[in-house]
Amino acid sequence: MKKCRVFLFLCGPMLVAILAGPLAVAARQGQHDSLGVYLLLSQNPEATGQPLQMMGVYPVGPSVARFGMLVTGDDGAVQQTMDAGYWLVPAQTLAALCGFGQVEEGRNI
Repeated sequence: MKKCRVFLFLCGPMLVAILAGPLAVAARQGQHDSLGVYLLLSQNPEATGQPLQMMGVYPVGPSVARFGMLVTGDDGAVQQTMDAGYWLVPAQTLAALCGFGQVEEGRNI
């Protein structure tokens, strides 16, 4: 019993810290991004390009990561994409997790 308490005392805060980021992302899953940029999480992002474009969601930038890509679209298209089962994480949420706070639209965007 004492070993269990010591383990929880030592590892409990670390587990909370590890789970805080993903839980924050999951809590904001249904919220829309003010810039309209989202991270699409997918096992094969290259194969999802054409179905997403049919829904009105388009890739941002030339590169695609191994498990996701940045996409943009209007609120209706984003909601339709989420309803289809795709995971979209708002870019504002990612910026907050990385410590950038609120990202505002600049002249070049």
